Amino acid sequence: MNKSPIDNVSNAESGDLYLTSLRNDHILELFHELKKFPDRNWSIRLTLGTRITSIRYRRLRDLLSSTVNVVEFEITANNMNEEAQVNLFTGLFNNKILQRCGLWNSKLNHEAMDWIGRFIQNNTILTKLRLDYWEIGDSGAVFLTKYLPESSLQELGLGNNSLGDRNCTSLLFSISSTLTNLSMVNNNITISSLQAILTFFATNRTLKRLEISENPIFGEDHPDTCNNSVWQQIVEASKKKIILVKSFKIVYQATDFHSIIYHILLINLYLTNCLKMLIHIQYPNFSLFYSEIFTQQDIM
Repeated sequence: MNKSPIDNVSNAESGDLYLTSLRNDHILELFHELKKFPDRNWSIRLTLGTRITSIRYRRLRDLLSSTVNVVEFEITANNMNEEAQVNLFTGLFNNKILQRCGLWNSKLNHEAMDWIGRFIQNNTILTKLRLDYWEIGDSGAVFLTKYLPESSLQELGLGNNSLGDRNCTSLLFSISSTLTNLSMVNNNITISSLQAILTFFATNRTLKRLEISENPIFGEDHPDTCNNSVWQQIVEASKKKIILVKSFKIVYQATDFHSIIYHILLINLYLTNCLKMLIHIQYPNFSLFYSEIFTQQDIM
């Protein structure tokens, strides 16, 4: 039997809730329990394994639209139909205090991007938005370029979305003056975007960090950027105004769980410039994704 989220709420004095394997009836229980703490700010993350049917997204809509102080919300790997999407985005749109939002690996249609666009335009205190693994493509990104200039975002993640050259250029030149971190890792950005990227660096004065590795612009096999001439041109054009970030994926095969932990600890010792690490375990294999600071002085 799945554990009720009520226990998580009462023990989460910091307001951080990581909820997995959540059933439909748990959403209503969660809503009622959160209302008992009107002065607490909540970070709610619904992770892999959370099973919510479309009708229960109405409860989620009510939660996000209520007086409960949800300042951070993330949902991962939930296949939502059209009704579920409308309910979720209505809740997000109605929430005026949300500061950070992540919609990871969710199969959303392109029309959902119009909701997202109006959401980031409507919420003036939203500073962080992660839209990774959506496969939104160029047609979906059109809505972002429409609303992005009027947003207050400071961080935007668009990794693994099949974005091409047309929208790479549009996105770069539509970012607002508040945006300091932008990720477009592992998309379909080719050498055709190089001049636009160089021009962007020559004119932009606000972006501080850009993740753009694992794109065809660096060659078919996305070789090590340290020795790549295209990467060197991009770093040179930045003139140390921003930090460029390179991301890697490492796949290991482990004999047991203890071996996995050993490899993770060993790798962490060597990643002195590691910015972030994401680990996915599917025994006996596990994948480790990490991002590392890479500035101009590293290749001089």
